[in-house]
Amino acid sequence: MSDTSDSTLNTVKALIDAFKTGAKPSATSVSTAEAAWVPPPFPVPAKDAKQDELKEHGRLPSTKTLTEGNYARQRLEDLARGQSQQPDEKPVTDCAGSLHISLFFDGTCCNEQDADEVYGSPKPALTNIGRLYHAANWQGKGNFSPADDGYFSYYVPGCGARFPQIGEDDYSLDGELFANGGEDRINQALLKTFSSIVYAVTHTSVEDSALGVYRQKMATNWPFSMITKGFNRKNAINEFCDIYLGKVVTQWPLQPTREYIHRAQKRIPKIKLFVYGYCRGAATARAFACGLEALLDKTPMPLNAAHTAPEGSVLPSGPTLLGIPVSIDFLGLMDSVSSVGVPHSRFPGKS
Repeated sequence: MSDTSDSTLNTVKALIDAFKTGAKPSATSVSTAEAAWVPPPFPVPAKDAKQDELKEHGRLPSTKTLTEGNYARQRLEDLARGQSQQPDEKPVTDCAGSLHISLFFDGTCCNEQDADEVYGSPKPALTNIGRLYHAANWQGKGNFSPADDGYFSYYVPGCGARFPQIGEDDYSLDGELFANGGEDRINQALLKTFSSIVYAVTHTSVEDSALGVYRQKMATNWPFSMITKGFNRKNAINEFCDIYLGKVVTQWPLQPTREYIHRAQKRIPKIKLFVYGYCRGAATARAFACGLEALLDKTPMPLNAAHTAPEGSVLPSGPTLLGIPVSIDFLGLMDSVSSVGVPHSRFPGKS
């Protein structure tokens, strides 16, 4: 860890502490000008560099400290934006309280720890999706605990790869050839999204063993999945929310939400998703997005909603998830295949 990294991180932490105590450092300012960003020259290792040294090059953070510093700077910008708001300005969404959920879907037979072991490679390289996951996932301490600050990252191994969290303890040929287990991966990602909301509201972690009960209820068998998939998912998700988020209640203007969300001391202004996928994992990511869209509430806004808003409320601009505005802020798909499993096994227009 370099002295420069330590110095930068300590400065950011000090600024955040100052904002929390009400102080406003004179050296900190927020520019309203749009920034033009040009990436630096790609770092090239020396010709005689060893294999271990090659892994340290590139634009991804190479240490947990760098990732932690990125999160800290992001929080500082949100706090500074709130401090710079004028009294007569329209209230803006509190980004510092938003949930940031990142999901990483790897390709066929790819696991972030041993990507090519199935093909006999003695030291398989980390996949690109695995590298992105490690760049986003970190274990913070104290004020920089990612989950407590609304940052969640989940890695989903590719079809055919080991995925013990859903009961696949070894590589499988049917997963490699026919994407067997693809639906379980999609449903696991959906449940992880909802369990992130549970943690943000109640600080209760839902174990994978508990998620397995609901994942099994979401499962279907083709060709009946053309009819039952949507019902199975919605019913299982509703049961999950009944247990972990309480009964359904209605909040302004008409969006149904859950009791624990409605009573939570810390409001969740928005859920932001960042979804990545490679090859068959890219198709899985697309199917995840379609599955999530089917679970959103699309209740139309009443005509007088803007005039009846409680103080500090923000009118949702579109569908909500449990009464919370939601968006996929980034969908990164690489070398996507046409489908997960059998092509055209669902109604037209659905991935």
